[in-house]
Amino acid sequence: MSLRSWLGRSRGGWIRHHLTALKVLPLWAALGLTGVQVASEELVFRGIALTWLRDAGPAVALTTSIVLFVVMQAFFMSSWRGAMFPVVGGVVMGVVHGLVFWAVPDVVPLVVAHVVFFVFAVI
Repeated sequence: MSLRSWLGRSRGGWIRHHLTALKVLPLWAALGLTGVQVASEELVFRGIALTWLRDAGPAVALTTSIVLFVVMQAFFMSSWRGAMFPVVGGVVMGVVHGLVFWAVPDVVPLVVAHVVFFVFAVI
């Protein structure tokens, strides 16, 4: 498979919605929409899930949070090849952000890091 084909697949599925928002909305609105979506992911999968599962211990809490986050990344993807990019990114971000949140339970730095990563991935 060619590099161009892989790049095309990486910009399909749900990421296409954010690319479309960049085309049809003013930049501030598109970035705001993306920021709200990304902040919601951090709040749900780190802030709520890890906090709720903390008593189960780090292995159960982190694994559950990561698996749920990765499954969410694969939704609405047209194929397993297209889902590969968000799934791999979801595993990496889920592990790193999960471990950081476990050590320092503050979601704000994670939201900022996720938004910055996402903006660079989309643009």
